[in-house]
Amino acid sequence: MVKSRVKPMAFKKREVFHSRSVPKERNRRSFPLLTLVLLFALALTLTLLTTGVSAKETKPKLQPWHIPGIEAALEDDRPKVKAQALDQLAGYESQDIRPLVKQETIQKIASLLKDEKQDSDVRGSAAGALGNFGNAAKPYIPDMVNLLKDTKQDPNLRYSAAAALGNLGNAAKSYIPDLLSILKDDKQDSQVRSGAVEALGNLGDTAKPYILDIANLLRDTKQDSQVRSSAARALGNLGDAAKPYVPNLISLIKDYKQDSSVRYSAISALGNLGNAAKPYIPDLINFIKDYQQDSYMRGSAVEALGDLGDAAKPYILDIANLLKDDKQDSQVRSGAARALGNLGEVAKPYIPDIANLLKDNKQTFQVRNDAAVIVSNLGDAAKPYILDIFALIKDDKQHLFSRSRAAEALGNLGD
Repeated sequence: MVKSRVKPMAFKKREVFHSRSVPKERNRRSFPLLTLVLLFALALTLTLLTTGVSAKETKPKLQPWHIPGIEAALEDDRPKVKAQALDQLAGYESQDIRPLVKQETIQKIASLLKDEKQDSDVRGSAAGALGNFGNAAKPYIPDMVNLLKDTKQDPNLRYSAAAALGNLGNAAKSYIPDLLSILKDDKQDSQVRSGAVEALGNLGDTAKPYILDIANLLRDTKQDSQVRSSAARALGNLGDAAKPYVPNLISLIKDYKQDSSVRYSAISALGNLGNAAKPYIPDLINFIKDYQQDSYMRGSAVEALGDLGDAAKPYILDIANLLKDDKQDSQVRSGAARALGNLGEVAKPYIPDIANLLKDNKQTFQVRNDAAVIVSNLGDAAKPYILDIFALIKDDKQHLFSRSRAAEALGNLGD
């Protein structure tokens, strides 16, 4: 499950397709296709709005009536429309798309991947989509591997090919040596190497024999920071097998001389390691309480603490105190709110504290955003605060993003 923290790495930003970008000279025969694409965009917008964004973000649910729009978008002559449709396929839950997407559509996606005349963004997005199809994409793995190894290709495309391999699990097992070859080669583009590292970390049990290679990249300060950041995230995905390397993550987190993206990734990784990180929670608490550390890092560390589940429950009072302390930086208080939102039933006594942040217009818009979203994910316990969320939506003096997030939060509350 993907966490709501935004990781400090470059993601390609795609423009949203809307009707005013349609050339006027389209003839009448193109209208049904255009209509389907517009319906596709509208359907996805509504789906995302009603799904909302939780403290632990969930993927939108693919519906059968999305499929015609996606298929139509793949036939569109505009690269951005194709890429957006492919990105959406990559963003759905894998088990949802497999029964609904026809084999011919998968073949079409594979042809886009292999077509060198296509825009590189389209090809990269095609790789991402194929990575979501499991065994159905197995015939196209050699194409992804060839792209990964081809140094003449765009680094973004090669990164996407690596990421797709990492999502294919056992189907990609026999290609682990290719990933290892890339990540160990200092002459390769750093973005491509980081993709290979992350892919290895996503392959689960099949990658565990190579965990030392990943850890060595993390510890090597001569490595590019992007590669080391990916190594940290990869360790965070490998569970108990990464336990011997948790001290390395802690050391990185505490060392302010290290690159900030590497430290942030180490914090994120620690939050994913559950009981393997439990012995080091006091170190994390001390880091959070160290006012000399960057507030963004401290806020991320608080949220990572909330991600540790049962292991973090003895420290819930520490988290709640950070939330209530108005002398704390807004980043820290937001992190505390998100942490409480991730801790389930044990956090319910602190719902009024979170709701107070929602109602307090002296708080930064970020703190109020997080408070609104977290309250909305608490089910029946959130009912007393629905009017507060709605008041935030209606207040046109508030930051536009705050009002938008509050609307999404309201959509999470169902009946």
